[in-house]
Formats: sequence, structure tokens, C-alpha cells
Amino acid sequence: NAGANDVDVTVTRANLRKEPAPYAPTAVANLTAPILLDVAGRLERPPEILVASGMLHAEVDGVAAAFAKAGLVEAERRERGDWSALLLRL
Repeated sequence: NAGANDVDVTVTRANLRKEPAPYAPTAVANLTAPILLDVAGRLERPPEILVASGMLHAEVDGVAAAFAKAGLVEAERRERGDWSALLLRL
């Protein structure tokens, strides 16, 4: 799709439990809460916009608080079934 739409895409692989996530102005992370908490604790430069999903309802407040320590503010929260997602902004 990127080639068909004349868009450049860079893909990298990182072990987010062992190293900080690479910077991107916008990031989407569909990860479980334990991994999201690790990511939040290792952020060197937070994205301007982060969509975080893959959390259970009982976990979302803790994930939002962890990213708040990195300067990201909850802009929106969505829930469907057992799952939650957050839109966070600097």
C-alpha cells in the first residue's frame, strides 16, 4: 500500500522490554498492559500522539498514569467488550 500511495515507510524491530522505543511523532501500540508499562518507563522521547490498545478495563488507569509520567495526557478512552484503548497526547 505504501508504494501504491507513494509513501515512504520505515520499519524497525525492537525488544521494547529491553530497550527504549524509537521516536516517532505518532505511534500505535496494540500491546498488553505489562508491555505498555515497560514502554512507558523506558520512553526517552514520547510521541506527540500515542494510541495504546490491548488493555483490559482494570488495567487502563495504570497505563494512563504510567504514560502521564512521560508527559502524555489522556485525550480519549474507548472500551469495547473486555478491552480498552487510549488516545494520549503531549
